[in-house]
Amino acid sequence: NRTANDQTITIDPISQSGTLATKSAEKEGWSVRLMVESGEYKDEYNYFGVLADAENGIDHFDNPELMPPGNYINVSFNIDHLKNNSFTSDFRQPGGDDVYIWDIEIEGIGLKQNTTFTWETELPMQEGMIARIIDLQTRTVLEMENSGSHELGRLNKQYARKLKAVAGSPEDVNEKVNEILATIPESFVLHPNYPNPFNPVTNIRFG
Repeated sequence: NRTANDQTITIDPISQSGTLATKSAEKEGWSVRLMVESGEYKDEYNYFGVLADAENGIDHFDNPELMPPGNYINVSFNIDHLKNNSFTSDFRQPGGDDVYIWDIEIEGIGLKQNTTFTWETELPMQEGMIARIIDLQTRTVLEMENSGSHELGRLNKQYARKLKAVAGSPEDVNEKVNEILATIPESFVLHPNYPNPFNPVTNIRFG
């Protein structure tokens, strides 16, 4: 509860609906659902997009991620300017930005199988907009029209797999995607040491 007043919440355990509050929200905008799966572990309800009723700050559309105990896999949105920066949904206000960018992290503990990342459109984008997801580890750019999937392989339990979602006009998105890719090394190199043999000093070049 982010207000100063008491609120009443009604939970119906018999409900057949598996959707979030965005379904009943103002339909002016767009929404994408993200899912991730590794063996028996799943995280299926993660949303981002632009909604007319949303604010750029924290509101009821932006829900903090609650980390489960024990083994798990989860998708979260990283919001840098917030103290608790891990969210299971992140919606923005329409207008004001030429291009929208979301930071996505996928992590897990106790996973023994490869991980599959999938997405599907909940509310379609308005005409003239596109969205792309960038896998920062592999420099892979994924088109997000309608639905799709991406194989992530085995997750590193010590480091989250980082992705970015970019949305806007085709020109703005392509420009921003190229900017992001330009910051990611295409390859790493380790040169032989010299002199070799050595005593007591040698040099090792890397880049």
